[in-house]
Amino acid sequence: MSSDDSDIFSDDYTRYKQHFRNIYPDNHDRFWFEDGEACIIVDGSRYKLHASLLKRHSPFLRNKLHAIPSRAAHNHRRDDLILEVKKDAFELILSLLYPQTLGALPHFTETEWASVLEAASQLELTTAVNAAMKHLGRRGYTAGLLRTSMDTRNDALQYTIFKKLCTRSKGLTPEEGEILGVKKLVAVANARERCKGGADWDTIWADLRLQVLTDQDL
Repeated sequence: MSSDDSDIFSDDYTRYKQHFRNIYPDNHDRFWFEDGEACIIVDGSRYKLHASLLKRHSPFLRNKLHAIPSRAAHNHRRDDLILEVKKDAFELILSLLYPQTLGALPHFTETEWASVLEAASQLELTTAVNAAMKHLGRRGYTAGLLRTSMDTRNDALQYTIFKKLCTRSKGLTPEEGEILGVKKLVAVANARERCKGGADWDTIWADLRLQVLTDQDL
């Protein structure tokens, strides 16, 4: 058996395990609220959360939960919402939404904040995205996130990072310019000028994204 065949079987086994865990998930100890209306499964763990809170902070979850019948709150597992995000990152996000000390943010490491940003961008959880960007921006971690977004080709994360680069008052750092390369650097510079002129960011991103993706040979 070749190494390629082994990789295929390994990937299939990983997907099978994840599928099995999602069929028979374990209720989470901390993030299981009896008065919750939304049951969500992430990598074998089941969370019972407050739909109003999730809908308020995330257009993505608002649309997903809107399509689920109200009976889902009564343990009908066929109506659970399965999210394809990293479990650790999802629980970090829940720690932000359900802080143990009212009004206090949890103390995360840079790596944890980066995980929060990636997952929150995917789930369109604006509050968590802003919190992560605020903390990582203070620590000069934007370049690292930019590199991650380019390496992983994570569209949601790229949207968040490029918006930060294009709308902030501070110019690009040499490290950010090196990561971008000449073509994308010119594209970002043009996008920054359009932002200063008051153009709509989503319109700008629609053009910028094509240039970014083209340079990544997608």
